[in-house]
Amino acid sequence: LVYSGLAIFYQDKMIGNLSLDEERYFRLLNRTRYNNELLPVEALKITLTNVRSKTYIRHRFHDNNIVINTQISSHLGEYQGHKDLSVLQNYLELKSETEAEIQKEVSGLIEKLQMYGVDPINIGETTKTPFYEPLNKNNWHSQWPNTQVQVVVNLEIDKTGMMSDNK
Repeated sequence: LVYSGLAIFYQDKMIGNLSLDEERYFRLLNRTRYNNELLPVEALKITLTNVRSKTYIRHRFHDNNIVINTQISSHLGEYQGHKDLSVLQNYLELKSETEAEIQKEVSGLIEKLQMYGVDPINIGETTKTPFYEPLNKNNWHSQWPNTQVQVVVNLEIDKTGMMSDNK
């Protein structure tokens, strides 16, 4: 038996699946604390280890958009690139590139979920506030595929493997 991702269901029918990499990003979006051993970012040839994240999802009612803010803290477990990370500027560039790549991957995942018309992250729950009338399930399902979603990733790499870590 080989674990290869996550199935997506709608009305008790499997309608798609997420790859193993997409599933890792899916778990980052869990609004409770998330801990994972590894998060490979293959485009940058790095692996983040001891990944801890906290995600906040906010529904902006004035323009009906969603903002997903994910705070990630991790160690840099492996880096196969060519930057000298003992130089602060190189470390900051890699951190920024990693945030952008994770943001791109999470945005792609959200678009895939919208394409399927499913909301397994329960983003629709953010419409329930004391100041606005919540969207009912049918209204949310019709609005969700066309809702603009902004993803913000803030990454803190607290161990780079260098003798004197950059901070």
